[in-house]
Amino acid sequence: MGSGTLLAPETVLFSGSRAGRPMNISPGTKLGPYELLERIGSGGMGEVYRAHDTRLNRVVAVKVLLGTAGADPAMLRRFEQEARTLAALNHPNILAVHDIGSIDGTPYLVSEFLEGDTLSAKLNAGPLPVRRAIEYALGIADGLAAGHSKGLGASRHQAGEYFSYSRWTDQDS
Repeated sequence: MGSGTLLAPETVLFSGSRAGRPMNISPGTKLGPYELLERIGSGGMGEVYRAHDTRLNRVVAVKVLLGTAGADPAMLRRFEQEARTLAALNHPNILAVHDIGSIDGTPYLVSEFLEGDTLSAKLNAGPLPVRRAIEYALGIADGLAAGHSKGLGASRHQAGEYFSYSRWTDQDS
């Protein structure tokens, strides 16, 4: 599904989920056309996997809601609304959402897979040159402004959520 055509506004994706009984998730698990390859992160709501999109033969990231997050109707509504909003955005500094779904009570979101270092990793490696820090700050502010202009609510943002890639090269001049 393309950005902006993720789901019709009236579609309620997760109403039929088997709340509280999500499937067992691990590398090798298939969620529709997405084969999970390796876990690359986790947080309070779930886990993120590097995955293979078997339809388009590409690497993607799949975020899976687990446990109570995947069984909470309010959390599911928030997850779906954020996915819709992100999918409607087309901005170089905002992660592109490709798909959203639920298999056997396990809700998931599919996005582009970003390779590179997180801002957190860059900061842990030592101080950033001033020019680089300004480039990062401007890129982050630009992406946040685009999201807020489309109704993407403010949430806590952490340095581990920002990636250094693409137009933010590794040249520290």
